Amino acid sequence: MGSESERELRAFLAEGVAALLKAEGFARKRNKWQRDCGDAIQCIDVQGMAGGWGFYVNLGVFHPRVYELMGWTAHPVPSATTFVHARLEKLTPDGRLGRTSHELAANLQRYGLPWLDQRLDLRTCADSCGGWGRTAYLLLAGCVDEARQTLVDAEERTATTEDELRLKAAYVRQVETVLRNGGVLS
Repeated sequence: MGSESERELRAFLAEGVAALLKAEGFARKRNKWQRDCGDAIQCIDVQGMAGGWGFYVNLGVFHPRVYELMGWTAHPVPSATTFVHARLEKLTPDGRLGRTSHELAANLQRYGLPWLDQRLDLRTCADSCGGWGRTAYLLLAGCVDEARQTLVDAEERTATTEDELRLKAAYVRQVETVLRNGGVLS
């Protein structure tokens, strides 16, 4: 986004969204907000569209233990690369964010914040994502047999590149260790 478009977006957000999120315990850095919920961090990222034509509101829940299980660095918190994510307009009945900052704040309060709160539950997260993230969430939620089945299903699909094969092998080794420990991440 150009600097003028970014200033306009910040001014728009300051009218209602920033106050709501501050009152809800979110810390702001530019157009990103995060709320630490203990085992998870809720993320809201307002992303401007190319050309300054508008913006998206990305929601995500980051569980550091999922990243640790996968052998990835858990910090800093990735704002838009969480396994469990959504765009706010996909949660609203009319598919819109709102025309004013106050309408956007109302949609965040009515649809976005409850969505984020529901995804503090690990099982809900497992049901909200696929692939390796689903396996990790299932393990952390204590659904060991179901997590094991996701690995069996994944082994039936083949990776296409050497890097994917290495990543898959390392992840499977990590998950198998957790399975041997009764589903406990050490």
